[in-house]
Amino acid sequence: MGTAHVLEAIRLSERPTTAVIVTTDKVYENREWIWAYREEDRLGGHEPYAASKAAAELVIAAYRQAFFHPGTGVKMSSVRAGNVIGGGDWSTDRLIPDAIRAFRRNEALILRNPNATRPWQHVFEPLFGYLDIAMALYEGLQIPSAMNFGPELKDVQSVGFVSQMMADLWGSGAKVEVQIDKSIRESQLLALDNSLARSHLNWAPTLSLEQAISQTITWYKAYSAGNDMLQLSLEQLARFERQYYSNNVT
Repeated sequence: MGTAHVLEAIRLSERPTTAVIVTTDKVYENREWIWAYREEDRLGGHEPYAASKAAAELVIAAYRQAFFHPGTGVKMSSVRAGNVIGGGDWSTDRLIPDAIRAFRRNEALILRNPNATRPWQHVFEPLFGYLDIAMALYEGLQIPSAMNFGPELKDVQSVGFVSQMMADLWGSGAKVEVQIDKSIRESQLLALDNSLARSHLNWAPTLSLEQAISQTITWYKAYSAGNDMLQLSLEQLARFERQYYSNNVT
């Protein structure tokens, strides 16, 4: 309903508007196949979060077809990113924050579904893509109504793989243990096809998975050491920006 309220506000404003609406990689009906999901694949959800995001995509499509015709001044696309990582995330029930909390206490990170694969990427990757698509829409370019922003397929790795890499980079005191919990239903295989972002925006992943995890662990270790986190965050952002525009020159 939050998405519907935002779209209704755009409709009632009767002003030229550029909107980039973020949903998730989990909007696709998961078929547990090895292929990356494309924007035209069927939407769905086998658990409440995924279903709610798929429903948001349906609301977006409905408003576009009913109210936001060409010529109304409203330019809109939905964007779907992979599992983002990066410093400063302290949410619960997320792999990286849970790992950091465990490592800082010299406790083992408990994995309930280590073989599940996810399209991991640093949070800067999709954010820069969102800025690019917003500018393209604003400038009147023909942009698809939905677009994936995901990593290279070689960086679609398992929870166990990523967890062990984090533990190795953290060093002393970092441990990983597996305690399978089959009562929680989760998708096992999940990947995104980023071909549309490449072809329409010249967007491409900037950091490898190892670089993304290394940069993330660097941030949290600096935080634990009491360093100036604003300064480090700005440095990481500036470094990424240089790399991004060096790699993705239109």
